[in-house]
Amino acid sequence: MRLGRYKLEKRIAVGGMAELFLGKLEGAAGFEKTVAIKKILPQWSSDPDFISMLVDEAKIVVSLNHPNIVQVIELGHEAESYFIVMEYVSGMDLRSLLREAGPLPVDVSCLIIQELLSGLSYAHSKKIVHRDISPQNLLLSSEGQVKITDFGIAKAASRSRESHTGVLKGKFAYMSPEQASGLEVDTRSDLFSAAVIFYEMLTGERLFEGKGEIDTLDKVRRGQVVFTPHFESKVDPELKKIFQKSLTADRSARFQTASEFREALLFYAQQKGISLRPEALVACLKKRGTGKKENFLKTETVSWRPQRQRKNVPATLILLAGVSGALFFGYQTWRNRSHPEDLLSPSEVKSGYLSVQVVPWGKIVIDGRDSYESPLQQLPLPEGTHHLQVSYDPEKKQYSKEVQLVSGGHTVCFTDVKSGRGIECR
Repeated sequence: MRLGRYKLEKRIAVGGMAELFLGKLEGAAGFEKTVAIKKILPQWSSDPDFISMLVDEAKIVVSLNHPNIVQVIELGHEAESYFIVMEYVSGMDLRSLLREAGPLPVDVSCLIIQELLSGLSYAHSKKIVHRDISPQNLLLSSEGQVKITDFGIAKAASRSRESHTGVLKGKFAYMSPEQASGLEVDTRSDLFSAAVIFYEMLTGERLFEGKGEIDTLDKVRRGQVVFTPHFESKVDPELKKIFQKSLTADRSARFQTASEFREALLFYAQQKGISLRPEALVACLKKRGTGKKENFLKTETVSWRPQRQRKNVPATLILLAGVSGALFFGYQTWRNRSHPEDLLSPSEVKSGYLSVQVVPWGKIVIDGRDSYESPLQQLPLPEGTHHLQVSYDPEKKQYSKEVQLVSGGHTVCFTDVKSGRGIECR
């Protein structure tokens, strides 16, 4: 099977937004180049808003050239299919390593984070925010390289006006408080996510983990970091200060740039005589029985409902299926951090879900104060009646409707602000 000028060798995974293939570019005299190809699923390829944003983002992301970022080679189009061609990487993702290995040594953890921060520093200098820094999107090559995957597709997905079910909306445990609250994010959100990963590598524990997705999201949104005794036993006072600064809920009090964060970490390593060598990561991978190529990839098919059992798919490729975390904007919390007095504990709240699609676009206000930009997807809200207001500033149009949510239910509302039909819900 061929896709454009590429031969598709094998399908590695299928997710909510794309199929991931191992492919080859063939040339004269037996020339071959192995690549990873992400083929966008038909329901996304037929969404003009998504494709328009994807093309705009791809024009920027394809120019990223850094040793800590997976290279995007091209965005292709054949017939009705769009596809993204990416660098082939042989290794495993950080999530798989943590599942197999548990806590990582301090030197390996520091190495991975400083490499991540190096890649982020470069991307941020190009005005690009990743929005989905998580263990799944950090690739560890068999040669000890650390590479960030999945740049560019998150923003495109977040701006699509269509609601696509069957897509995991975000990796909530790694979000920043502002991201979990549905606020606009900037580069400092990526830095918070990096610190959350750093914590997990050292302790083998998630910093934010609730009884379910909504509970986890609530913990992240509150941004209340409690260091466990296990953390205290693993981390000395100097390194703890780095964590305290990088994990504050107030983004103005965090490290303001990836370079600042990285410099603090490198200074700490120098003071403590910690050597940050790729060989240490290679040794860690081999020690965990991951030195054979065929064991490197562990990926999964994703769906909206969180799955406790993950299906591992072995192969010689590790690249983002990208699919899951890229869509964080679709899933936002029901209360803004500016109203902490109104927060209820997850055990006290029975939630339904609200999605709102506005064509061409619009501002969405829930209960007179919580403001979002369309599209709004799978927003958890307490069961009961909520006041929904949609406005479209260019034409000074505004519509409102009382929406009834039931516990565990999903209500979808739609309006075409130029048609004058008002808001329809089902």
